[in-house]
Amino acid sequence: MDIKREIVHPKEHGLSAKLKRYLGMNSQQLKQFFIIVGTTQTIYSVVGLREVLYEPFRAVLGTSNAAFGTLFGLIGIVQIIGYLAFGWLQDKINIRYLLTIDLLGYGICAFIMSFVPHLPYSALIIIFCLFGLFGDAIYWPTIQKSIKGISSSHKQATVWGFMEAWRGVAGILLNSFGIIIYTILGSAIFGMRMAMGINSIFMILFALITWRFIPNDFLMDFKKEQKVKSKLNFQQDKQNLILSFKNPVVWLTGLSASCIYAVFAGVTTYFVPFLQNSYALPVALVAIFGIINGQVTRMVSAALSGTISDNKFKTSASWMSVCYGLVSAVLLIILFIPRDNHFLTIMIPLMLLTSIFCYFIRAVYYAPIGEANIPNEYSATAMSIASFIGYSPNFWSYTLFGYLLDRFSGNRAYNYIFTILLIFSILGIILNLLNNKYIQKAKQSNK
Repeated sequence: MDIKREIVHPKEHGLSAKLKRYLGMNSQQLKQFFIIVGTTQTIYSVVGLREVLYEPFRAVLGTSNAAFGTLFGLIGIVQIIGYLAFGWLQDKINIRYLLTIDLLGYGICAFIMSFVPHLPYSALIIIFCLFGLFGDAIYWPTIQKSIKGISSSHKQATVWGFMEAWRGVAGILLNSFGIIIYTILGSAIFGMRMAMGINSIFMILFALITWRFIPNDFLMDFKKEQKVKSKLNFQQDKQNLILSFKNPVVWLTGLSASCIYAVFAGVTTYFVPFLQNSYALPVALVAIFGIINGQVTRMVSAALSGTISDNKFKTSASWMSVCYGLVSAVLLIILFIPRDNHFLTIMIPLMLLTSIFCYFIRAVYYAPIGEANIPNEYSATAMSIASFIGYSPNFWSYTLFGYLLDRFSGNRAYNYIFTILLIFSILGIILNLLNNKYIQKAKQSNK
């Protein structure tokens, strides 16, 4: 079976048929795609609450801004080490097993964090390291390989963009549900614990759904041929690793992703407290802005980004270079807007524009790996290397931004943060212009 072949009868109509044509999938692939994408927001539903309830989340953990950032930095440490340590294994292990174990492991850890009061910081360190293992190091390269493998090379940006949009829909539902629980239970720590705990239960339930509906042979066809030749070919593994390291698209994709991930960390985590502290954003609007900034902008922009990239630009890298330029322009304006609550109505649209442009990039930031026609036999290895680089800001960004907030006065700290984001945005323009040339060259050589 060719997993990339579109199988839609020309007379077939309805939403399902339109989606299959849009994404280039048959019915079975479409079902599996939605299950896999469903896991991608569910697994982050607990830590994602910090985007809309930053201070209550921090109160549950009982940490300072810097210590809070350090915990998320620990996720990054495990994440980037795990990408290199486990990436080659993901080309051999059943995807169904990996996704189920990740959801169960993450869900159990999140449940403990939610309901066990007064956890010592050492226990939080262990939990967040496990978050990095289950939610990133093992999990995310598996997702990347699944999305790349289930879609054809000419639909990569479209499928990645649609995935981000669907994650936005799920994020709105999960965050809104969390806010409702938090509000109903008195906007107190207990309410926040319940919101976190219920989302952790959702993870465990989704693990059962994944186990039930993702088949054992998902994306395994090429492996059957490999097993005939050799059950465990370490020499081939070594060759795949070398080929991945030598491919400039892998490195440039990873570096570009690291730029937007650094910007994204600042946008989703610190825009809400920035508006609260510098512009006196009313409490009633805090959660609403958090949802719009973190999820609505993703839902609106991600699918649009993938479509624009595939239909209007020769490569996703050329589209991302434009988007990085837009991010840079808006961040530059933000730096010069006076920190006065009279400018709140100007600042909010600028903040939302920054989020939209960030999601334009996030929607397609790993699409270059598929566009460069890197073979499935070592695609997880290539994705792991790119992810190792791409998510490296998770190692330092939250810790740095938290330190700046604790060390300097509010406006000064935020100006430092926005300057850092601007520098990474400008670097993203340069990296994607270079990557565009390499992808075009790879496409020519495969004709």
